Amino acid sequence: MTTLVAYASRYGATQGIAERIGARLTGAGQQVEVRSVKDAGDLAGYDAFVIGSAAYMGSWMKVARDFTQAHRAVLSMRPVWLFSSGPIGTATTDAKGRDVLVAAAPKEFGELATAVGTLDQKVFFGALDRSKLRGAHRVMGRMPGAGKLFIEGTLEPELALEVAERNRLPLAYADAAELRARYRFHNLQSFLDVYFETMAVLRTEEDFADLASGYLGRARAQGVRHAEIFFDPQAHIERGVPMATVVDGLWSVLAASEERYGISTRLIMCFLRDRSLGSAMEALESALLYRDRIVAVGLDSAEVGHPPSEFVELFDRARREGFRCVAHAGEEGPPGYIWEAIDLLRVARIDHGNRCLEDPALVARLRDEQVPLTVCPLSNVRLGAVGRMEDHPLPAMIEAGLLVTVNSDDPAYFGGYIDDNYRLIQRDLGIDDDQLVQLAGNSFRAAFLSDAERARYLVELGEYSPAGR
Repeated sequence: MTTLVAYASRYGATQGIAERIGARLTGAGQQVEVRSVKDAGDLAGYDAFVIGSAAYMGSWMKVARDFTQAHRAVLSMRPVWLFSSGPIGTATTDAKGRDVLVAAAPKEFGELATAVGTLDQKVFFGALDRSKLRGAHRVMGRMPGAGKLFIEGTLEPELALEVAERNRLPLAYADAAELRARYRFHNLQSFLDVYFETMAVLRTEEDFADLASGYLGRARAQGVRHAEIFFDPQAHIERGVPMATVVDGLWSVLAASEERYGISTRLIMCFLRDRSLGSAMEALESALLYRDRIVAVGLDSAEVGHPPSEFVELFDRARREGFRCVAHAGEEGPPGYIWEAIDLLRVARIDHGNRCLEDPALVARLRDEQVPLTVCPLSNVRLGAVGRMEDHPLPAMIEAGLLVTVNSDDPAYFGGYIDDNYRLIQRDLGIDDDQLVQLAGNSFRAAFLSDAERARYLVELGEYSPAGR
């Protein structure tokens, strides 16, 4: 068993890179265990390293340089991947033809190699089975795209335990592996039970800021250019965490997301449909102070038995206050819920919408009006809405001419971020490169972007070549 360690200034992109390298090595027939550490500890006990930082390039250079200089003796005997979530990140080979994953342009990598002397002799895959490694460094094709997800759903076990300790609210799990083992669900409600239990550790602005920066670091490494970030204020307010703490914490990161991560963001507040209408109205009232930060409202949580028609008054009020509207519908609920969301709540977008295919008239309506559907393949499989990935309706939705997009939903809980969804729909559903680019284009068309932003991202996508992945 090879132990691959992600060492970084904070959890986020570097951990994600290590997990993806580990997954590819495992898929190639090697036994790989991935760990994430902030304190190097007993480095001699580890076999390989991913070193990086989710911060600016200068910070990454310092982290990597300090780490390699301090532990030169150990690292000289082991393979090292250098990584940063900087915008240039790429996979390449060094002067001797060895595979390397570098964070910056070759010039910056060369400067770092020079700074630490013999580092260029250590950045390679030699200690692992090289015959199975070709292509393992291709973490993501970096196809530009947009996506929706719940920020609470990006709470990885490692960060959950760190935040719990910081807030003196220990979770009842010995380590991240034990907590991750709980991420086995049979339906939406079984997921929500764990989801709300784990998010209870989030108490301060710092917690929400760490959550946002951790996600954006990962997203940048995967080519995400625009993220529509949902959050569930009622779940926090009922725990005594005010709206201001949640929004201010998230906004401390999102306000500079494009400058720092190269990702534009929009914040969308969701109402929990299994809570009372009064509770939702109170959340809406609390959100009015943040109309300059929150662009839309949505409807989520346990769908069955909670039709959109119960929230007409709420959405009418939200629309009058200037919010755009979206709603989860047709994930577990019947096609009738999608009709209600469109006609009664007057939403601009349907989240999920898988079950629309059961109603030909609804399919025609969605196609003719090009109502966007934010489909979440891994989520659907992990929650039992679809039995196997091979049975997912995405190809039929594309064939029907629907404006579908692919999203990660609650990636920490469902086993994958956007690149994992893309990879699986290609492997298991036969989605080809042209269709993948079409889905990415749809993601920008469906997003709450200005015309200028949308045009810019579509031009960027047009310059993308799947063959280069």
